[in-house]
Amino acid sequence: MFDPMNIRERLTAPDTHPEGPLGHNLIAVAIAFGARFSDHPTINKDREEFTGRDITRDRRPRSRLVQLLVVRTREVAETTKTHRIRTLDNVRVLVLLEAMSARVSSHHPFSARS
Repeated sequence: MFDPMNIRERLTAPDTHPEGPLGHNLIAVAIAFGARFSDHPTINKDREEFTGRDITRDRRPRSRLVQLLVVRTREVAETTKTHRIRTLDNVRVLVLLEAMSARVSSHHPFSARS
């Protein structure tokens, strides 16, 4: 979906790259998606604690930190009008965000979706 070399070039030389700098929405979704699959001790501890107190049907491990990152990423996407401006990066952001939001929306009390 993303070319690592392209992303690296856009991060290191945003003013000279033909596609320009990376958007805030793309960076936010990358951080949220990375946190979802992270093995960082803080996120793992949060998953253990939250899953232990979770009383829903499915006992999949979830992290409140990751859920909050997804909600904040959705806010960044709304602020930058990602859904209104047609670019390839925005399509990628929305596809990744939808994949994460579908999982969070039914579990997170602060979710924008009902």
